[in-house]
Amino acid sequence: MHTLIHVAEVEPDWSGLLLKIAIRLCGAEFGAIRPVRGFAGDIAFAVKVWDIRRKWCGDYAFISAYPLERIIPHAPGGAMSPHDKPHALALLSGGLDSILAARLVQEQGVAVRCLHFVSPFFGKPHLVPRWEKLYGLRITTVDIAEEFAKLLADRPSHGFGSALNPCVDCKILMLRHARRILEETGACCVLSGEVLGQRPMSQRRDAMNVVRRDAGLKGKLLRPLCALHMEETEAEAAGLIDRQRLLCFSGRGRKDQLALAERFRLPEIPTPGGGCRLTEKGNARSYWPVLKYAPAPGAADFFLANTGRQFWHATDAPPAYWLLVGRNEKDNARLADLAGPRDLAFTTVDFPGPLAL
Repeated sequence: MHTLIHVAEVEPDWSGLLLKIAIRLCGAEFGAIRPVRGFAGDIAFAVKVWDIRRKWCGDYAFISAYPLERIIPHAPGGAMSPHDKPHALALLSGGLDSILAARLVQEQGVAVRCLHFVSPFFGKPHLVPRWEKLYGLRITTVDIAEEFAKLLADRPSHGFGSALNPCVDCKILMLRHARRILEETGACCVLSGEVLGQRPMSQRRDAMNVVRRDAGLKGKLLRPLCALHMEETEAEAAGLIDRQRLLCFSGRGRKDQLALAERFRLPEIPTPGGGCRLTEKGNARSYWPVLKYAPAPGAADFFLANTGRQFWHATDAPPAYWLLVGRNEKDNARLADLAGPRDLAFTTVDFPGPLAL
């Protein structure tokens, strides 16, 4: 097995010489050099690598302290080139556990592409560039707003949690998207930050097995933080990911996660979860009338339910009437943007006031 040697940022005049030394030490030869973003966001270098028999080992490989067989290309600036396929995909909510799961596998020299899902109830796409810099991750935003609205309108097959949260169906929906991307890119597995026993609805062993089954990811779904409690995945069996370097977290405590965050020296410790609005009963009271009275609720209806004060007038016979009133200038602008062609907008004349829809 060839092992490449880490080369830190160096002056351009020295980079070629250091690359020659590093490649010679691992018994290989080098070809074209190009700068790439390192696993933790630092600038490193990549070279075309042949083994001593001049057999082609791949496209570009990192100069880094990892076995050559476990290194894949990493495009600069987070962009993905046609030849740059991730070895692992990771669900990233922005919460601590999902970040740790991605970093734990990334630490092994496996390039990770994170998927941040967005709906009316969760997702912070405006924070993605900041997260990439803070945590050294590559993140792609995936919009599932309409599919999630349909999931709620059709009623989730695995039911709701303590509020209006369809946690099991939600996880299945996201993982099905991840599976499609896995098949398109040739990634070896999908990572999730779940911890066995942490959440009462979706992180019981039976529920986690149902999620894996219904998402069609048997053998492909890896939960790095509690992997030693779970079945071995294909990526582990093939040696792409070292199972002995994965963890056995369980339960609702946070001590182990905080210790791992300290080891990774994360500059900021985010909240445990990604912040789903459906888990809060106050928000559920705003969303439920949409499900009950709207004939075919879509994503725009739930975005409206996030905005301003809500008033409903409904009887046993349709139609029902929905009034939204902006509480501030931001609400007013949001309501104006979300207004549909059949909606009526009301505003004050000659003096400032709320917009009502």
